[in-house]
Amino acid sequence: MANDLWETPPEIFAYYNRRFHFVLDAAASKLNAKCEIYLTEKDDALTKDWAQIVKQNTAETPYANYVWVNCPYSQPYPWVEKALETKQNGVGVVMLLNHDNSCKWFAKALTAVNEIHCFVSNLKDRPNYRNGRIAFIHSETKEPIDSNNKPQFVLIFEPNDYDSIETKYLTLEEVMKTGKWILEKVA
Repeated sequence: MANDLWETPPEIFAYYNRRFHFVLDAAASKLNAKCEIYLTEKDDALTKDWAQIVKQNTAETPYANYVWVNCPYSQPYPWVEKALETKQNGVGVVMLLNHDNSCKWFAKALTAVNEIHCFVSNLKDRPNYRNGRIAFIHSETKEPIDSNNKPQFVLIFEPNDYDSIETKYLTLEEVMKTGKWILEKVA
């Protein structure tokens, strides 16, 4: 599917990277990788040991033990399974997915997810109401793609934590604004 190759907006990645210090982008291409270490379709990411890759590259920074995943939305179930496996091996996973709690993959995620961040629109900006739909980036042109027909959410799998699930509602505008601020501070 064409939208399987959409890129995460840099502001959203920056927002989450500030907290999680991602080591690996497990579903990337050369054009849209968000981390220095990344796996492409050619690498067949689902056959790799994400936890081992992260641990091999974080010996001196033990706090950085997270994987970023914006996987193909046409087949998220095996990616969710891989996130659970990675969590069991002591490495966290943060996944950006379509907000759909009616699928088998979501039921599977509920067995181990710790946080769910649902994106909503700021109701003060009702004329521009987008209901949490991210304008992804075209990997080649780097232009926003406004044809996204579903809202998104982020699933956070904390390593070695199976006790609770917390759901948060975040305005997409605030996440983008904060991410932009982070990017400007880093530049």
